Amino acid sequence: MFGSACFLVGGNMAVGVTGSNLMVRPGPENFEDALTRPHARPMDFTGHPMKGFVF
Repeated sequence: MFGSACFLVGGNMAVGVTGSNLMVRPGPENFEDALTRPHARPMDFTGHPMKGFVF
């Protein structure tokens, strides 16, 4: 997916690496908390953040 390395859990992407960015899918219950972490931001490739994913 996205031309980079990723790991799947139950057939869904859970974590991946693209360039120097770590992509994480923390789940809906942890998404807002994940964004409070240092350097975390919504995953955005096209100008529209992907729901549920964090860089």
